[in-house]
Amino acid sequence: MSGRRRRTAVVSGLSVTGMVGSAILAHAGYDVLAVDRRVESSRSIQWAGRQSLIDQLARLDPGLADRFLGLCGPIYQGSTRIHVDGRREVKAKPFPRRGDSGRVPTSAQEMLESPACFLVAATEIERLLRGYLGSLPTVTVQLGQSLQIGGMSSSGRYFLANGLEPDLLVIAEGAGSLSRSRVGITRAATSPQRRQIAGQVFGRDDGSMVKQLRHRGDDILETGTISQRGRGSTWVVGDIALTGTGGRHGVDRTRAMSKREVRQDFAATVAQVIGEPVSKVLDYGMWGPGRFEINPRAFVLQQHLVRQAWAGANVVLMGDAVGNGHWNEGGGMQIGAVCHAERLRRLVASADSSGGVDYEAVRAYSDGVVDDTRDWGERGIAAFFPTSDADAVVAAYRRSVARFRLGAAEAPVAALLEEFAGSAGGESDPQLFTVGADGAVRSRRNS
Repeated sequence: MSGRRRRTAVVSGLSVTGMVGSAILAHAGYDVLAVDRRVESSRSIQWAGRQSLIDQLARLDPGLADRFLGLCGPIYQGSTRIHVDGRREVKAKPFPRRGDSGRVPTSAQEMLESPACFLVAATEIERLLRGYLGSLPTVTVQLGQSLQIGGMSSSGRYFLANGLEPDLLVIAEGAGSLSRSRVGITRAATSPQRRQIAGQVFGRDDGSMVKQLRHRGDDILETGTISQRGRGSTWVVGDIALTGTGGRHGVDRTRAMSKREVRQDFAATVAQVIGEPVSKVLDYGMWGPGRFEINPRAFVLQQHLVRQAWAGANVVLMGDAVGNGHWNEGGGMQIGAVCHAERLRRLVASADSSGGVDYEAVRAYSDGVVDDTRDWGERGIAAFFPTSDADAVVAAYRRSVARFRLGAAEAPVAALLEEFAGSAGGESDPQLFTVGADGAVRSRRNS
């Protein structure tokens, strides 16, 4: 009987990314402790996904991929883009196929080139993956628990408050990850802010994706809808134009909106897309983005990125803990669960017999996942400057992020605003803005 110590890993955050990461670690021979502060899935989001996610699930278990395919709905109506002049552009979308474990893309650039091919509810895929983790004998799931980091040992590894010192600690939490901060990793804003609203409207489920652009004053607002056939509702998220002092870069007025104002703004946003009166939308009924939210939610969207996705000798980040982009590229779930997950698979394949990973392998992993998230951000950055030349915005984004990663700049968004402030829906003079330590852009007039 062998006395070899079992490899150990801890994963914090059980969204789709964290659960796929947990399964990869289990298949690689680790005993996995997977924790999440949520007790159950709370999101009522509908997602548009690419074939690569199904292929990734097939790498874990072909039967899992087949079960997931049964939860998906094809994009029967294709994707519709409504331009600011009212012109409608419709593109047919491929139907999803069975998973092929040999066709998982190796980078975000490759993955993002493929079209969306299915629609699925977040609650359905999270329920499926939680059930799958429960079937793996080397995975222990603890819900309603937050990761408690105790400190760093003399070996350079982080350990938990209970004394456990895992070979690998994977932080797969959301964009506002607290554990990321506790290991000394900070993120920076790579875009200005856009005020947005999200929720569901009932009574429509036609298997469609719609993106609409429309003028509002000197700005262009974007709204996206996803409607899986048979769900009985349409998921809606989009820009809103808020009035009052501060504009788009001033005081965050989404927090001060009353429930009635939020519902009215949401109904007006939906009405613009579906071409029906606001009163009709209100008659349909609406709900928030969470299972327990009866009202749509107003929020601030801003892209972020970390400089590195590792800490100590055993901590790596994945998913939105690395950074986030704009929803209009539909990359969030798949950047983490496909691209970052593939890099995690390669990282653990390089581990020694005790489960430890060397410095060079960790650095390669970190560079790769930051590259992936940067590329997602690049795809969506022009949406934050809708009246500027998109190629010029992308070029400026590349320069600003490259300087940030080299340590030559602390806030990529500051460099972007110097060039494009007037087209981001705010004032045109960059001297009117400050960038806080949290990466938020604020007006000097209101600070």
